[in-house]
Amino acid sequence: MIHHKKKILIVLLTVFSLFFLMTFVSHGEEVVLRIGSPNMVSTANLVFDDYLPVFAHISNPPLTKMSTEGQIVGQSAKLIEVSSDNTIWTFHLDDSLYWSDGQKVTPQDVKFTIEF
Repeated sequence: MIHHKKKILIVLLTVFSLFFLMTFVSHGEEVVLRIGSPNMVSTANLVFDDYLPVFAHISNPPLTKMSTEGQIVGQSAKLIEVSSDNTIWTFHLDDSLYWSDGQKVTPQDVKFTIEF
C-alpha cells in the first residue's frame, strides 16, 4: 500500500512540475506572464484597496530600484539626471519598454500614472 502511494505521489509531483515548467516556455519571441489571484481589485484608489498595490507594481514597474550595493539605479529609466541643487530629477526611459498591446511606453504614460 505504501509503495502504491509513493508511485501516486511521484506521478502527481511530475505532472505538477511539468505544468510549472510550462509556464516559463517562450512561444517565439513573445513571453507572457499570467498571474492568477483570488483577490479582486475593487477600486483604483490605493488607500481603499488592499490588493491594488500588488497589481500596480507588477503592471507598472518603478522608474528606479535599489541595487545590491544600496545605490539608486534605473529600472524603467535607463538614465537618471539630478540637478546640482537636487530639485530637478530627469528620467530617460528605457527604449525597450512596451505595453501589452505593443505600444511604446512614453513619458506621458509615466506622468499620467504618477498623477493618477
